[in-house]
Amino acid sequence: MKKYILLLSVALISLQVYSQNCEVKLEDISGAYEGDCKKGLANGTGKASGTDTYEGSFKKGLPDGQGTYIWANGDVYVGEFKKGVKSGAGKITTSEGEKTGYWLDGDYIGTEKYAYKMLSADSNISDIKFARKGDESNEIIISYELKGRRTQHDDIVVTELQGNYASLVQEPWTKTLSQVSFPFRFNVTGKEAFDVVINQPGKWEVKVILVVANGLNVNGK
Repeated sequence: MKKYILLLSVALISLQVYSQNCEVKLEDISGAYEGDCKKGLANGTGKASGTDTYEGSFKKGLPDGQGTYIWANGDVYVGEFKKGVKSGAGKITTSEGEKTGYWLDGDYIGTEKYAYKMLSADSNISDIKFARKGDESNEIIISYELKGRRTQHDDIVVTELQGNYASLVQEPWTKTLSQVSFPFRFNVTGKEAFDVVINQPGKWEVKVILVVANGLNVNGK
């Protein structure tokens, strides 16, 4: 019995030392750690404290999975993480109130879990392709393509259905919406009409793939 108690005590001490030597890669919570480790990194369930505090699931030294993050100013996020950033379903509580929904790469994308979606389009639009090009600006650049080639396009009319934008610059090859407030749902009318929503902030390219020329000038590359 004494031997069993001794072995258990040694195991608990070893676990405590191992937890203390376990690395947390997120700087703001890297001061102290208690919990599961794997290969010297926080991995499994644990609690990390520094300027901020996080308790929940870890993977390879970063919050990953379900957890609770508390900032130094008292803001609290309860929800899913991926590679150290908010990603998935969650709820954040700040001095301004509560916000529930979905996050992607740390960005709040609203109450729907997708980053973008085509809601409707005319029959002469075969597809609409979305590509996020970074987060240095919040803008949407619309272009048109027919038979694999860019096409010039007449001016369009953009109607805001959710969110807003500051300006629309219309050039033959592109139509650029600047200073967009996301989540942003908008309807485009002109020679072709479509309705889309983009939830994640950033710089977006929206390419409209046409199946009917409809008077367009196909000279691009």
